[in-house]
Amino acid sequence: MEQEKILMGQRQLQRWHVMKMFEGGKITLKETSEKIGVSYRQAKRIGRAIRDREMKALGRGRQAGRKRCPLQ
Repeated sequence: MEQEKILMGQRQLQRWHVMKMFEGGKITLKETSEKIGVSYRQAKRIGRAIRDREMKALGRGRQAGRKRCPLQ
């Protein structure tokens, strides 16, 4: 089985670790939202995305501001 690589920046990696601490019961959702710098509601959304899609939920998709150049 081939492993899939996921590009992830420091912010996404920090979110992953903090959300795993929340899932493990070590910190509350309020503490989680404060640590990752988002609202309580946004932290709930991120947690749900991680449960549904694992690390892919935080991986980088198409980057904003990058334009695709058509092949010539």
